[in-house]
Amino acid sequence: MQGLSGMRILTAGLVTAVLGGLFYGFYHFYDAQEFVFVIGLGLMAVGGLGFVAGFFLLIFALRDPVGVHAQDANASFTALVRCMVAMSIVDGRLDKNEAKTITRIYELLTGEELEEEFVSEIADAMQNSPTVLHDELMGIRPILTNDLKEKIIKASFYILAADGVVEKNEERLLEDIRHGLDYPKMRYMAMKKDFFASRKNLRHAK
Repeated sequence: MQGLSGMRILTAGLVTAVLGGLFYGFYHFYDAQEFVFVIGLGLMAVGGLGFVAGFFLLIFALRDPVGVHAQDANASFTALVRCMVAMSIVDGRLDKNEAKTITRIYELLTGEELEEEFVSEIADAMQNSPTVLHDELMGIRPILTNDLKEKIIKASFYILAADGVVEKNEERLLEDIRHGLDYPKMRYMAMKKDFFASRKNLRHAK
């Protein structure tokens, strides 16, 4: 978001500075009135400041880690989706059926609808700009309620149940999610046991 704003400000600053240069050139070569000179200098000054501000915003955006942050709007619910996507793409890309599954689980847990397109966009972003999910969750942990932490963990369980087979890398990712959320180990194990007890067909890969 900061990168997009920086690019817009940088572009606007450049255009404004060029426009100011045209005014200045018109004054210089055509002996125009003095106010044209003042307008030209003013536009170049404003444009130059905009260009510099946009440039530094772009640099800041490049230094800022990709992912969800505590200051983001709806960060907690974005984290819920990102965890489900991470569980789904651990062995490959997200397909249409997996995107549908994520939207159904999201609606089941939150009572709100979720667009498949949004899920696909998050999956693409996570694969094109990989981040450490554990660190993301640690970063937003202070704004997460216990209820939402449980929803994130339960959503991850649902993704595993939909797959039908629990792979070792999925188990590791589950533990990373739990640890990133700082969710108590004993409570997590009890929740996991209760959840999978009702799903006898789920098996662990050897």
